[in-house]
Amino acid sequence: MLRSLGILRDDETIYYSLILEIVNMVRGDEYLKNAILRFVVQEFKEDIRKNAWDKLHKHKV
Repeated sequence: MLRSLGILRDDETIYYSLILEIVNMVRGDEYLKNAILRFVVQEFKEDIRKNAWDKLHKHKV
């Protein structure tokens, strides 16, 4: 599906500028914005937590 949308290229790389364009388009739609936020939090919760923890400790030093 991602390939048919043009998001995933034939060499399996991601077309980031297209993704950013899509995110920019849905930015004003509260339902889609919340759906994206829920997905990101659900799928990347540990990455977000680790990144926030690392940044917090860098500022304390």
